[in-house]
This record gives sequence, C-alpha cells and structure tokens, in this order.
Amino acid sequence: MLDTRPQEKEWLSWFWAALWAIVILVTIPLARVISDRVAGSFGAHVFFWLTASTIVTAMLLGLKVLAGRNLPGSAYLGLTVFGGALLWTAWTLRGNSVEAFHLIQYGVLSILFYRALLHRVSDYSIYVLSAILAGIVGTLDEWIQWLIPDRFWGMRDVLLNFTAAALAQCALAAGLRPAIVRGYPSGHNVRRLCYAGAALLGMLCASYANTPDRIAWYASRIPWAGFLLDSQSMMVEYGYRYEDPEIGLFRSRFDRQSLRRLDQQRGADVAVILGDFLEDDDWRRFRRIYTVPRDAYVHEIGTHLFRRNRHLSLARDETRSDWQRRDSYLIAQRENRILEKYFPLSLGQSVHHWGPSTRSEVDSGADERDHYESWVSVSLITEVTRRQVLAAFSVTIALLLVVGIISGRPTPKCVAADRRSESP
Repeated sequence: MLDTRPQEKEWLSWFWAALWAIVILVTIPLARVISDRVAGSFGAHVFFWLTASTIVTAMLLGLKVLAGRNLPGSAYLGLTVFGGALLWTAWTLRGNSVEAFHLIQYGVLSILFYRALLHRVSDYSIYVLSAILAGIVGTLDEWIQWLIPDRFWGMRDVLLNFTAAALAQCALAAGLRPAIVRGYPSGHNVRRLCYAGAALLGMLCASYANTPDRIAWYASRIPWAGFLLDSQSMMVEYGYRYEDPEIGLFRSRFDRQSLRRLDQQRGADVAVILGDFLEDDDWRRFRRIYTVPRDAYVHEIGTHLFRRNRHLSLARDETRSDWQRRDSYLIAQRENRILEKYFPLSLGQSVHHWGPSTRSEVDSGADERDHYESWVSVSLITEVTRRQVLAAFSVTIALLLVVGIISGRPTPKCVAADRRSESP
C-alpha cells in the first residue's frame, strides 16, 4: 500500500470500502442499543478506551514501519503530530465515548477509500479526495440519524466524521509518506476533486436548507412523510438575536413584529394549551405534541416556560447550596421576564402567571448579575439568513463545477499529440 498499488482487482478494493461504509450506515438504528449494552457490561468509557487503544496501536505500527524506511525525522514528527491529534480529539470526547468511536469508523473508511483510489490516482490529490469521500458518507450518516426517532442530526458530528478522515489522511501523507504518491494533481484529478467537493457541499447545502417549514411542507405533501412532524431534531433553524438590557441575551425564531402579532392573535388559545402542562414531568409530553415543525410558536413559549418553572423548583430546593439556588432564581427571573415582555397575553391569561408574592420571592433570591444568556433556542443561526447561506453554498458549488469542467478538457498540446499518434 505504501510503495505499490493494491495487488487485488480495483472492484474488490471499492467493495471493501463500500462494505465498511454500509456497515457504518446499517448499524445506525441499532447503535444506541448496542452501545447501551456494551456500556452496561464494560463501563461507560469503554468506547473511549477502545478508540484510544486502537489509535495508539496504529501509531506504534506506523513507527515500526517507518523504522524500515529511509525517511527523515520529519516523517516521525508528522505521524506523531497527527496521530496525537486523533488521540487528543478522542480525549475531548471522553464524556460521550460513543462519539469518540467515530474516529475509528471514519479514519478506517478514509484509508479504504485511499486504497481504492490508488488504482487510478497517485498524486497528492488522493489524500484530499479520500477525506472528501469519507465526509460524504459521514454526512449521509447524520441524515439517516435524523430520520430515526430519538436520534439527532448534528453538524458537529458531520465535522467530527470529516475530521477523523482528514487526520488519518494527514498521518498517512506526513508520516508514512507512500512512495507511490508523488506530484501535484493532474487536470483529470483536479476535476475529480472539484466534483467530489461539489457533491459534499451540495449535501451540506441541502442540510442547511432543511428548516422546520420545509419539513412541514414535505409532511403535508408526501403521504409517508408525516412522521417528520414528530421529529425532536432539527437539521438547522434560523432566527433572531435579542439583547435586552432588562433581560440579557436570548434567541427567537420570530422577529419582534411577528412575536407581537402572534401573541395578540393566539394568546388566549396558547394560554389554554399551557394550562394542560403544569408539572416538570409534563415536559416530555409537551415536546412530543408541540414539536417545532408542528407549532414553532407554542414550542418556543413552552420551552421558556418549562425552563422557568424547572429553575424555580430548583431554587426552592433547600438541599442545594446558596449559590446554586441564587443562580436558579436568576434563571427563573430572566425567563419570566422574557415571557412577560414578549409573550404577555399568552402568559398573562394562563395559570402559569406569577403573582406578586412569587415575583418578590424570585427577585429577592436572584443572584445579582448583569449578563444572562438563555439556553432556549441557543442553536438558532442568527448571524446570517437562510438565503445568504444557500447563496454562498450555490456560488461555491458552481465555481467548483466550472473549474472541474475546465480542468477536464484536454490542452491543445495534448490534442496535437493525440492526432500525431493516430496518424499513419
């Protein structure tokens, strides 16, 4: 693999890469059950230790291979740096060790793609192309998770999958330095890179366009897609950032005018809805009924309300420390201010409206702090709009396609040489 092309047939190399990708994808529905059983038998951190030991073993094998190759010390440094980066990434994920295992899944996948591509590509583009192909599978992985109940889409996981593949390729390129890979990309390979990059960006563009209103549109027009309305995981949401001197920082899916209009139009009905959810234990039931695609407005106000009520309950818990109680009083106070100021009718006409005694209790118990940031809707993208994001993706994809088309064309010298070789 380091100095020669694979001895097996090309289709077999692609078969192994495809098989590994299929194994990753088809085990997604069973991943949580498998991980829970393994963690129950061997401990919560078993996947971290499995990942870390695999990376360390691969580094030791790599160093052993380097010992038999006449390479400079920078090769040892490259293998150590990028192998260490994989190990450090695994360490940062130790709190959710199942995610750490993605480093092995997609690192191995990128190596299998490298072997398959080596039948045709032997310049430096092979490393980038291998990482991109693994990134495409990693994005598909998250799409499938989004479609499965109780599983969640995450752009962070998409980046993690690509990072695993990229670091594995960097360790291969900077450390092991296969002798067969030499030179800058040919025009044909530049075209491959451009088309693969455009495919990956196209998938990400589709992800950033898949907002709750789009999901509701699918569900209303595709008979079998109604289950999407029950999804607890949104691929992406855009919204607005509010910095209120009386409250602090919070985010909303609606601008000020829409919040005012919705409260006036729906306040009485929403107050009745909120009255059906009185206890902390009602939170899961509320989320199942009022998902973002079904009713983003009720979902948002309900989330603020449950956060307020939960922290009021925590603040009254005398087993907690004084600073914990003051912090919970602060959260309850600021969430209530959001509700009173931006959802006045919906809150004011509901049984959740605070009386003077509760408000006085909270104000006197709240920690003194100028800055507050609500965690409600914290994942909303507020810096740019959907149109701006999609425009940026579209322009970049178009440029890649244009470069790919141009790079794939034969130069005049090549055409002339072909004609001379064909002449009698």
